[in-house]
Amino acid sequence: MSHNHLPKASAGKGQGSTQQGKATAADRQMFERAHRAITAAKLYLDPAFSRSSYLRLCPTNKNKVALLMRRYAGTNLNGYINAMRLDHATSLMRARPELPVKVVALESGFSSLRTFCRLFIARYGMTPTTYRKSSCSST
Repeated sequence: MSHNHLPKASAGKGQGSTQQGKATAADRQMFERAHRAITAAKLYLDPAFSRSSYLRLCPTNKNKVALLMRRYAGTNLNGYINAMRLDHATSLMRARPELPVKVVALESGFSSLRTFCRLFIARYGMTPTTYRKSSCSST
């Protein structure tokens, strides 16, 4: 997921849409408003960004946050924020290949190198070091 583009709606089509409730234009606007605030201010780079942080941007209840994330981001809040952090990390590695992986992780909002590497491998199928080597050699 690129942090510059709003995630596509993924839930609510078929499976479980009746138990989750119907999507409303107000729900979509609420999600988009919070998404714009998060991306414009790069709030995802704050390792302390949490559901409480999101609720300050998007005043609603915690169950509604979970519903909005599933419906419009296709994941939970942590997955949504971490995807933006990973996008930032790959951009940072391409722009500044000399940075150590730990610095990339910290500057991308991860508080743990281990978590960064685990999520990076899960998403890209390779370590951050391998990714950097392959992206530098292809440019």
